[in-house]
Amino acid sequence: MVAIRRKHERPVDVRSGHLYIRLAESEAEVRAAQRLRYRVFCEEMAAKPTPEVAAVGREFDRYDDYCDHLLVFDLSCGSGPRAVIGTYRFMRREAARRCGQFYTADEYDISPLLAYPGEIMELGRSCVDADYRSGSTMQILWRGIAEYVLHYDVQVMFGCASLHGTDPDRTGRGARLPLPPPPGAAGVAPPRTGRALCRHGPPAAGGHSARAGPRQAAAAHQGLPAPRRRASATAPSSTTSSTPRTSASWCRLIW
Repeated sequence: MVAIRRKHERPVDVRSGHLYIRLAESEAEVRAAQRLRYRVFCEEMAAKPTPEVAAVGREFDRYDDYCDHLLVFDLSCGSGPRAVIGTYRFMRREAARRCGQFYTADEYDISPLLAYPGEIMELGRSCVDADYRSGSTMQILWRGIAEYVLHYDVQVMFGCASLHGTDPDRTGRGARLPLPPPPGAAGVAPPRTGRALCRHGPPAAGGHSARAGPRQAAAAHQGLPAPRRRASATAPSSTTSSTPRTSASWCRLIW
């Protein structure tokens, strides 16, 4: 668990109206983020939890203890765990070393990212309570990410996203947004279009993609680290499962 920080030591400490954002500072606050993740991922998005996750009503995995958890609080509801209405999870290089790996390493060969000389950061587990999905909540979340990135001089961000289905044409525009390649980061640039990220095809027998070969070739051609798994039927973590989903990895240089 990340050590508790005093206010003057906080990498993120921003208030906007009744919304306030900072990192989790106690186990109770991390559990509040996990309960929010459970409500969104398992109850709302119908991901199937493992018995262990369902028993406690918290979406968790082994990476949580090594990560920083960015939290958005609604101050009109208080300032403690009950006021958590949004969350994002961060893991930097040192935390991954202590944990043994980044979460993304279960899905992709990320050796080009690991070889990058600057600080890198994995993002994931982002969700917002259904009653707070507004522009103001997203703005303070991105402000929190920016504060964290500047504090730790993060140069590359990456992570996994779970998208409903395996058809990129039905997934929506969000799966096809192009990202500019980071200068000087050979081997870790994202594809020119998001379509290459989603080139899975429907799962064949045994859960593997019938188009694994083209997907590997597309990833290599576009400079994306080659996926370890041929098809993803996972929900946001190894602790949950659901209907077939497209797994996408992305990265971008921050300057």
